[in-house]
Amino acid sequence: MLSRLPGRKWVFSNGPQHYVEAMIEHLRIGHLFEEVFGIERFGHPKPRVAAFRRVLRQSGIAAERCIMVEDSAANLRTARQLGMRTVWLSQQKRKPCWVDYRISSLSQLPRLAVSAGPAA
Repeated sequence: MLSRLPGRKWVFSNGPQHYVEAMIEHLRIGHLFEEVFGIERFGHPKPRVAAFRRVLRQSGIAAERCIMVEDSAANLRTARQLGMRTVWLSQQKRKPCWVDYRISSLSQLPRLAVSAGPAA
């Protein structure tokens, strides 16, 4: 399913770099991600703005061209403040105003009418 999604993909996790890399390799999806950002790579935990800005700077892409898929509403709030579009993975029925889309399963991602724009 991830391979069918358009655009470049990154992992941005508060977990240690070695753990995040091991998890995506264990799931056999590591090849689908252009970059993996464990907490050592951005210095401050999400949802701090400094963490997001560092990842954006390292990725070389503007926030307005990003879509953040996340299970933490607090992390999505920061993403939205910076101009990203937001997708919340949650079973909750109501979504905060800073969440653009709410899904209950990652399998719903391909059905969203979300675009990060050309070459994103």
